[in-house]
Amino acid sequence: LNRAQEAAAAYRAALEADPDHLNARFNLGKALQRAGEPEAAVEELRVLAQRRPDDLQHWTALGAALLDAGRPADAVSVRAPSTVAVTPHVARARAGHAGTAAFYIGRMGVYYAAQLTRLGHGETVEQVKRAWQNGSRAAAEAVTAELVDETFCAGSVEACLDRMQEQEACGVDVHTVSVEAADTTEYERVLTRLVG
Repeated sequence: LNRAQEAAAAYRAALEADPDHLNARFNLGKALQRAGEPEAAVEELRVLAQRRPDDLQHWTALGAALLDAGRPADAVSVRAPSTVAVTPHVARARAGHAGTAAFYIGRMGVYYAAQLTRLGHGETVEQVKRAWQNGSRAAAEAVTAELVDETFCAGSVEACLDRMQEQEACGVDVHTVSVEAADTTEYERVLTRLVG
């Protein structure tokens, strides 16, 4: 217990020096759990999960802290790691997503590149980084179909519903959805089908 409290004090000091030090915040949350302070751990880990909503490790740690604090497992919302797009223009949507993925990999610091590497796309990440030397189009073309498939779904309402249901079976309850519709009536109809 003393060690956990000492560690928590050290991580608090690190956060005073640099409030954006996410590893210190994560380690503080874990130390607070070990020190028997689950409510304080929840607060630290909630901040972390909100700052890095795509990092499953942070959400998992928050969920464990919530359970330690006596809160139900469904006290945490889990955001899908991928986007669904209802569109008749699947190829265009996939190409657009490849461009976005290339930008995040090569031009948004190390976070997304590291996350995709942890998810098994290290070779693609390196290819995209190298391709940026030849411009954004080359970088987008270096994004593999496999990476697009894992991080994006474009197509009919049914295809998007299938993807969302697969994710919900894994505990996801927050989805990022875009809808391409001719007018507000169609948009409303599609959203009604997606959310039930």
